[in-house]
Amino acid sequence: QLAKQGVEFRLLSAQKRLSQHLTELVGESEVAFEKHDLTVAELEQITKKRVRLKNAFDSNNLRVIKNNNEILYIKQACELVDSLLQRVIPQIKIGISEKEIFSLLYSHLQQLATEQQEVVEHAFTPIVAIDENSAIAHYDTKANGKKRVKHGSLILIDCGIRYKNYCSDITRMISVGNPTKPIHNAYDALFSAQQQAISNLSSCTNYQEVDSHCRDAIHDAGFPVYTHATGHGIGIQVHENPSFSPLSTDTIKSGHAITVEPGIYIPEKWGMRLEDTVIIEKNHSVTVLTTTKKTLHII
Repeated sequence: QLAKQGVEFRLLSAQKRLSQHLTELVGESEVAFEKHDLTVAELEQITKKRVRLKNAFDSNNLRVIKNNNEILYIKQACELVDSLLQRVIPQIKIGISEKEIFSLLYSHLQQLATEQQEVVEHAFTPIVAIDENSAIAHYDTKANGKKRVKHGSLILIDCGIRYKNYCSDITRMISVGNPTKPIHNAYDALFSAQQQAISNLSSCTNYQEVDSHCRDAIHDAGFPVYTHATGHGIGIQVHENPSFSPLSTDTIKSGHAITVEPGIYIPEKWGMRLEDTVIIEKNHSVTVLTTTKKTLHII
């Protein structure tokens, strides 16, 4: 869209730090930046270069409505992440650790990349959390990851794929053996709340309203209400506009690509989250792009 407006611009690769790019751009009179994406550390580096700064428009808002090509790329990223889970879940067994499942996500990703003969990457660092670790909404598997699967374990896998520069995001739950009654009841409540939230995207006006209904459903079922957002926009970045939280002021519009991911967390025991990537269609209907089965996977 910038090119169509006759604006000269240069794309910067994420393979280099912003300060490195600035070094290469020394001599250009002015650098525009987006305040929501500039860290304090990066600002300090820019200041050292004595480059004049200009606050630019927020391209996140420019990208919020996805065109047909963008939707196609997100759909392809979702198909790939579904394929990834279908390869990894059957390899989970008693004794395997969080980090070993984490490694399986990476090794099977490389196989997918080879098959596609294109760049296929994780959209973010995957989360693999077992039992009490699954009650930590943003558990860091890479830094921890020592917990091992045992009979009766509850396993959370949250992952996404970046394909043709567009992202997918999915979370699924796995039970080792038949789940206990409390876990079964919680999953039924979570499944129902998430399904209703997806349906409400077609009938409600704004994301705050859908978020509120989803939290009420979890609360009314007798479970603690999750503290994170019910979802988020997704596209070139795994988290972008529109906002899908109690503080959201965004209206639901055709062309939005979002995730829907409520959760139930019982600290120091277990947690569960169910997440799909969806598209708001032109007729305001909702298409779910991630298709890995949503019933609790029992191995």
